[in-house]
Amino acid sequence: LSINRTFHLPAEDDTVSLENEHIIAESTIEQEKVKTEELEHQIRSLEERLVQGGGGGKELLNNLNESQMMLEQRQTEIAERKQREVEMQQRIELEEETTAIVTSTFTTLQQEVDHKTQRLKKCLGKYASLREEMVELREAHDAERREQEALQAALIAELRRRLLLADSFVPHAGRAAVLRLRYNDDADAWEMPPHCGAEPL
Repeated sequence: LSINRTFHLPAEDDTVSLENEHIIAESTIEQEKVKTEELEHQIRSLEERLVQGGGGGKELLNNLNESQMMLEQRQTEIAERKQREVEMQQRIELEEETTAIVTSTFTTLQQEVDHKTQRLKKCLGKYASLREEMVELREAHDAERREQEALQAALIAELRRRLLLADSFVPHAGRAAVLRLRYNDDADAWEMPPHCGAEPL
């Protein structure tokens, strides 16, 4: 049984790596969320100080701009990490689907192999039985053939002997009666069959 279809079975290390990367990404995202909340709190605090007219307005404005830039950078990093997380999740689902297909296909092929193996064993058993029966029949036929050949040889020899006796010792007038004699296997003797028709001349 030949199988042409080829499936890519995911390596165990690849699957473990994907899962670890997924866990790390989730943890990092939570940390980034906390940092983002802290930055937002700092920005609100700076805005309140500006509104209240606190001293160092220029410094506060610089801090505000810096915090705003950091916040935007954090948000960009979070968005990128979320995108990578989605891609990793898709890869995991694809690998799981591929693994399920390969497992199902392997099971189906294994069942087919088992079924054909059972059929092959039955065919081989039947062939062996028929071959044994054929050998027995051939041996019986050969024995019967040899027996028939031996019987024919014995009958031919007996016929020749009878003809020789008839030629040598039986008068011409009595040869027909001698030739009508038949050998009785049960009685182990030559017998004259019932007389039918006229006596040959």
